[in-house]
Amino acid sequence: MVLIGCTGGIGSGKSVVCDMFASLGAAVFSADESAKIIADTDPSAREKITALLGDGAYTDAGPLNRPFVASKVFGDPELLQELNEILHPLVFEAIDRWRESVTAPYALVEAALVFESGLDEVLDYVFVVIAADEVRVERTMKRDGSARDEVLRRMMHQMPNEELKRHADFIILNEGTPDDLQGKVRFFHTLFSSLQQRKELNDND
Repeated sequence: MVLIGCTGGIGSGKSVVCDMFASLGAAVFSADESAKIIADTDPSAREKITALLGDGAYTDAGPLNRPFVASKVFGDPELLQELNEILHPLVFEAIDRWRESVTAPYALVEAALVFESGLDEVLDYVFVVIAADEVRVERTMKRDGSARDEVLRRMMHQMPNEELKRHADFIILNEGTPDDLQGKVRFFHTLFSSLQQRKELNDND
């Protein structure tokens, strides 16, 4: 099964793009949602995160205490890296298990940190969804009710568009109308389906 990564900065619209691919029949795995579930429910993750951040890392009810964790790792890149080193291998394992069960034309993995986590090393291709910084700021402010300064701070901690484009196999520019975006998604759906067909032919040779 061809495994294709989708990434992009905050406000780029990568989730909207992945929803469009899913509506065309692609299988989509959200690495970020998987990480949240693992952090909440996986006993080994809980043990390691508690050892790293302290007993306050989890609520009395059981799930991860996200405000507490954010307060610990925000502004501490080394601590955030240690947290990611706990979760990323478990997410990769979840992706492997999911990939084996996929029967769709191809498989997409949506993740915010495709390149930073090393996930790109286990993917066949990666496409990035990009938009101008000001477009992303306005979208995020409207979507989340966030202040401009808050959005800009979050963007500062993410890989910039130019660097994303250098690493990507494919690029989707998301600055136009929904119909324009849908047309681009249809084009790549056809391309990705053909890549899966080519892989199947090569595997059968």
